[in-house]
Amino acid sequence: MYNMQNKLNIGNNNQLYMQEMGRELRVHITVIGFEVDRISQAAIDHKADIVYLISKDDEEKGKIYLEENERILTENRIEVKKRTVSDVHDLTAVLKKMKEIIREEKNNSIYINVSSGSIPAAIAGTIVATMFEDGYQIKPYYVKPETYLNPKSESDELQPRTEGIKEIQEISIFPAKLPDERLTKVLIKIHENGPIFKQKLITFSIETLGYDAELKKDDKYGSKEHTWVNKNIVEKLDRWGFINITKVGRNSKISLTNKGKNMVEYLSD
Repeated sequence: MYNMQNKLNIGNNNQLYMQEMGRELRVHITVIGFEVDRISQAAIDHKADIVYLISKDDEEKGKIYLEENERILTENRIEVKKRTVSDVHDLTAVLKKMKEIIREEKNNSIYINVSSGSIPAAIAGTIVATMFEDGYQIKPYYVKPETYLNPKSESDELQPRTEGIKEIQEISIFPAKLPDERLTKVLIKIHENGPIFKQKLITFSIETLGYDAELKKDDKYGSKEHTWVNKNIVEKLDRWGFINITKVGRNSKISLTNKGKNMVEYLSD
């Protein structure tokens, strides 16, 4: 009997063949919302090979939409990979999950559907597309529906918010300017250990981050080291708006702003 599993096997075999022939696969990532056409039909129109469906852990309300999209995609010989997050409204959680998928699929063309799911999920999809270096092919897109529907009530029945596809708009992205790796390590250090005095930051910078190529490593750190750390670390992080600097006697205590904390969350795996 030619059943759904047969179709899925054929799709997987085709993908293996294309990978062996050196063709990049078209990988789509989307967060499950109360949508069908904007998810599955958009992926079909884009000739997707693989679709990652991100949903909430133990989701009941959106389960029917996850299952319907999975059914349609599978019937069209598109491989479906399901991933979950604690909350699809949590920008950081969704962003981290998308980063994880993008790294898994780094050798393929990646498309991020930002038109389904929560607003934070759409923002996460746009942000994550700017965070990777050259070599990654990431394209976010927005699906404009043919018709906006007005479901009478939230129920266990399938009631998509929209129907049909009028247009699929690719979103132009530009590489984000992010702190360099060593500045990021300083942010993580402060995030993990709390506010840090500048003297300890000097020690951390020289002994842990390998700045001793610029600074001679001595047993004591004086004005030269203070000046160097101010210019190359503290002032840069302050311009980004990532830190607060508080005078404590003759010393300075450095802590993260909310923006700094968010940046650590975005950058961490």
